Amino acid sequence: MANDQAGLGIIITHTQNKGGAGKTITGICLATEFAHRGFNVRVLDCDTNGHVGIYGEHCDIDNFSVVAGVDQETIIDHVKEARQEGMDFIFIDTPGGTSGVSLKAISFSQFNIIPSPVAVFDARDAINTHKTITDLEYGRGSKIPHALLWTKVETGKKFSKEMSAIENDASHIEGLDTFRASTVLRNIFDPMMIHSQSLYQLAENKEVAKTADKKKQIQLAITNFAQVADELLEKLTAAGVIEAEGEAA
Repeated sequence: MANDQAGLGIIITHTQNKGGAGKTITGICLATEFAHRGFNVRVLDCDTNGHVGIYGEHCDIDNFSVVAGVDQETIIDHVKEARQEGMDFIFIDTPGGTSGVSLKAISFSQFNIIPSPVAVFDARDAINTHKTITDLEYGRGSKIPHALLWTKVETGKKFSKEMSAIENDASHIEGLDTFRASTVLRNIFDPMMIHSQSLYQLAENKEVAKTADKKKQIQLAITNFAQVADELLEKLTAAGVIEAEGEAA
């Protein structure tokens, strides 16, 4: 993403019909990754659990801010405010299920990420979320860019036949794009939330990164989400949301 495209207020929504799919961790890690790269990032916490709001209340991360308690009535106002303040990216964390605020966020987002663990019930709900988005596309007469992101993949564990079958089934759903990268389940996400720090800050936290294994896990997580962020930029470019490097405005 070129510097002259900064301040576009690109809206990225994390949505899934099922709770516990990894929306919050994925959203925080991607948002703070872009903040680390120098982009101004805001996260709108629409989830009634309020985990992102608590994280935002206690964190101290450059180029990163959180607005808690966003609902169906206020979400548009908060998006407008973020754009007026020159935010480059606006990430929206939605509640599990098909709520009014989720549907509204999906409909006006430049890109929707559907996080899902590689498990039967989660994958079914992810596919149902995809179907909800395609219904909204039909209603408004235009595409709503979105993609499935496999989450909580166990580190060092090869996919079972069942897991591979789930991936294969999802890959054949018409119109459902899937990230090449997947996010790996690691034991450093709880400390990240407890300390309200980014992965980069966690790497400097001697209380957490006190063993070689912890340091390795943090660095692997940083690399993992950097890959997802790079791929997201590719998808935004392919969708025409941002211009490819070197193209004229």
